Amino acid sequence: MEKMLHSVAAMGSAMRIVLEIIAGTYAGRKKALRAPLVLVVGRGESADWILPHDTTMSSRHFEVSVNQQGCFVTDLNSTNGTTVDGERIDQRPLDDGNQIQAGSTVFRVSMTRRAPLSAPLSAPLSAPITGQQSTAAPPPAESRTDAPPQPPPLNAEPLTPPQPPAPPPPAPPVSVSDVLRQTERIRSGGVAEDSAEFHVSSPPSRRFTGAVIEVVSDRDHGRKSMLRSGHSITVGRSEQSDFVIPDPQLSAIHFQLADDRSGWQLTDLNSTAGTTVNGVRVSTTLLKTGDRIIAGQTHFVVTTGESAPLAGGRDQAILPFQVGVRDDDPQVRRAAIRAAAWSREPWLLDFCRGCAKAPSPDQWDGLEMLSVLGRPSDLQLIRGLGRCADLGPNRFELLASFAHPAVVPDLIDVIGGDQLKEAVAAALAFSRITGVDIASGQRATLTTDENGDDEEFDEEEVMVPDAAKAEQQWAGLAESFASGTRVHQGIETSVTPTPELLEALDMRSRWEACVRGKYEGTWNGAPFDLERWINP
Repeated sequence: MEKMLHSVAAMGSAMRIVLEIIAGTYAGRKKALRAPLVLVVGRGESADWILPHDTTMSSRHFEVSVNQQGCFVTDLNSTNGTTVDGERIDQRPLDDGNQIQAGSTVFRVSMTRRAPLSAPLSAPLSAPITGQQSTAAPPPAESRTDAPPQPPPLNAEPLTPPQPPAPPPPAPPVSVSDVLRQTERIRSGGVAEDSAEFHVSSPPSRRFTGAVIEVVSDRDHGRKSMLRSGHSITVGRSEQSDFVIPDPQLSAIHFQLADDRSGWQLTDLNSTAGTTVNGVRVSTTLLKTGDRIIAGQTHFVVTTGESAPLAGGRDQAILPFQVGVRDDDPQVRRAAIRAAAWSREPWLLDFCRGCAKAPSPDQWDGLEMLSVLGRPSDLQLIRGLGRCADLGPNRFELLASFAHPAVVPDLIDVIGGDQLKEAVAAALAFSRITGVDIASGQRATLTTDENGDDEEFDEEEVMVPDAAKAEQQWAGLAESFASGTRVHQGIETSVTPTPELLEALDMRSRWEACVRGKYEGTWNGAPFDLERWINP
């Protein structure tokens, strides 16, 4: 579920989809795709990706279509058929890691997030957000503050006459496992949603069983992967692994960590060099906190939740959110922000607004959450993000998530501009709001150097948007959209996320509607309900 949730959250202009040939005459060739696009693969001149030397491939063998609903492969009545992971198909959705075979050529599908991952913050965020917490069930009314983004102090007192502020104590360290323990409580039903302060209630009787594996050797030091109970992960040097480490001494898929309900178990996957735990070569073993794994030339350390039972008390329970949103590790920050939204932390919107007042790529996760949770009065903040070139073309995805009709003219201006990358991203945002496809039918190839991407290839296929078509379509839609405050695919989504509404939306908009409904108290689903709606 975790990998799937990540893919859905990244859907849209922030999703890079890559087709790589891994077997056959053309092994090693790649194509990157960006929605909306249809790519026809075959050996004939009418195909978009021509592979003429595979004589068992049809002239137009299959097509891959990328749109707001996801990524799909369709066989084009080929002679020898198309298979996905060994199963012959007519049409089916694609996921990260799927393998497509056409003729004697095998393709692997990779899906990765394009949105900029936040880097370490340039300075600590220490000024508290002003104002009291709400005493009603919904999140607090909007506050106005120019203070930098910061969650409130843990033990906030009612407002008193102004006094000289005492310097805040240094924030204690927080780790990914701290945030995982917090989100595990949410997933386990440990959130007191009827509490005036929205803090986490007494812990459930069972222990948290998540785990963190972190690289501690010099190369890739500090990289880590988080696992929740019931999940598994493979580690190796190839992209077929879940946690890819570029160590030439590692096997392609070297070892696996899996929760077998008795604990976290490591299994060596017939690696060439073997795997050791605390200096002993193993084929399979149960892990505990502090165990050191060596595979190839890479050293790892493992932390399991079972060594850190949940403690009661409000301060201990809420601490990971408040510290995690400003941690140096971007994974911690993202987990803390999303978990704070899920548990309806009342300071979260002000924190995100503060991020938008000084926007930069390292604040991306706060900006993204503002676009999902923001109120109509945040319109000018969001429009300002659309003008912030430092955020790159993906900034238009923020406008698409906020989805106020007033941002559409801003998008049309960009679509009609002379910057193709920005025009393509703005067109995708326009389509997500209006539900109208404005592709011109003309293809173009973009270089992929934005945001300092370090790619093994430097081009991706896109459809050029039609600015005149966008203006014409909006002229016919603007009046009907005028009374809306948040519109996706032409549907008002500021309302309660009913099953009927969710079924009508694209996957990204479903995810956002559920998170927003959870934060506002209008949707009481659990994470597994969210999985059902985004992968029906």
